[in-house]
Amino acid sequence: MANLFDTDNVPTTEPATIVVGDLLQWKRTDLGTDYANGNKQVRLLYVLQPSAKITKRFRFYEDAERITRAVSPKLFRKNFSHAIRTARRSA
Repeated sequence: MANLFDTDNVPTTEPATIVVGDLLQWKRTDLGTDYANGNKQVRLLYVLQPSAKITKRFRFYEDAERITRAVSPKLFRKNFSHAIRTARRSA
């Protein structure tokens, strides 16, 4: 696998156009001349990605469905029975 951060073949100027999904990198060799101390180094802080895969860690929907299927029929029977007992007939 190629090292995406290898600076041997990186252009020394900013890209003229940017396309979504492209890896943007360029190196500036003139930064040392702008500052008194040429020993400063530029560090990469962030790499923006157009999308990221987030792995599923919690079974929220499966657990909610299982609990709902287990509890709902009992609660429905109880509440429906109560509704029938307390219902008033309209004249």
